[in-house]
Amino acid sequence: MDRNAISKPASASAQALPADIRELAEFAIDDAAIFSRNLLRAEKEILDAVENDLNLARSGTQVVTGKVISLAARNFATFFDYSRRIISARDLSEAVGLQFEFLQTQAEAAASQYRDLTRTIVRATLPLTREKAMISSMERLDPVKEMEARYQL
Repeated sequence: MDRNAISKPASASAQALPADIRELAEFAIDDAAIFSRNLLRAEKEILDAVENDLNLARSGTQVVTGKVISLAARNFATFFDYSRRIISARDLSEAVGLQFEFLQTQAEAAASQYRDLTRTIVRATLPLTREKAMISSMERLDPVKEMEARYQL
């Protein structure tokens, strides 16, 4: 056996890939590139949707928080107003009447504040629920299903 024959590279024509193998490899690379682009696009859409949801939730939370603080401030003001009026009462009968009036006012205020806070919460969450409804009704790009269908996996 000739030592030089073993160490010599084979001729260029013997090393060339057959045309059908080369074509199959190019097809696989092209499909992998398409798959990766679709996957990156889907990932970006998901991250954008998450960011949008967080922004909507944040703004809704700020609105609700502001309403709760406003209602609490109003309740404190009413409490201190009635407290001052009660300690300034001329007699026990007037003090009891003011306490009854305060309780009645607070019961009415609680019902009104409940309705007001419920309206605020609904308005604050409406953009988020609308967004979710739109997303669920749209068909999302699914690159994995696309590849499975293409290759019948």
